[in-house]
Amino acid sequence: MENKDFKPVGAVAFFLLMIIVFAFMWFSVYLINLAGGR
Repeated sequence: MENKDFKPVGAVAFFLLMIIVFAFMWFSVYLINLAGGR
């Protein structure tokens, strides 16, 4: 194992996945509130 060539690809992918899921959930709640508010 060479630490000098280590890149946390898994951590970055997991972080991006969490951001996408959170953004999708927030967008869904926003749409539901917008539709229900009318």
